[in-house]
Amino acid sequence: MWAIHLRKRLEAGAVSELQGIARFKFHEGKLEEFKRLSAQCMEIVRAKDTGTLQYDIYFNDDQSECIVLERYRDSEALVDTPQTLAT
Repeated sequence: MWAIHLRKRLEAGAVSELQGIARFKFHEGKLEEFKRLSAQCMEIVRAKDTGTLQYDIYFNDDQSECIVLERYRDSEALVDTPQTLAT
């Protein structure tokens, strides 16, 4: 639903390259699930999505936290990524 709202807000003009930075702290026992789901998402994005320019994950030493760096070609690519993952 957020994608529809964002698309409407961006109709006035597309933004060139966007970057997102997210920080995750893992609950006990959830690290492997995060790694598995992230790997699945990366496979889908690499195979079907031409708008994602970067999707990198950096873990701290004990892997209790990570930083995810994402870059998108433009605002439209950012909006389209969840739809790519859903198909």
